[in-house]
Amino acid sequence: MKDIFEEMAARWPSAIVERSKLSEFTGGAIAPGTIANADSQGRGPAVRLKIGNRRVAYPVSAVVEWLKARATVIDTKYER
Repeated sequence: MKDIFEEMAARWPSAIVERSKLSEFTGGAIAPGTIANADSQGRGPAVRLKIGNRRVAYPVSAVVEWLKARATVIDTKYER
């Protein structure tokens, strides 16, 4: 199977993903609140950046690794 997460990263126009843009990065699969909650529980991406006073962002590579660790393939009949 193609690594869909690496494909998402390749299409993203920046080296970071702002928390508020996480839904856009994942095609709507993960909401910003989901990753904020995971961060507060110590289960978020390994690297988190605070930009300015309020903005939180993540390196694309950290988001990809976080997604890979939480994803499970449930149906491969469409695999090409």
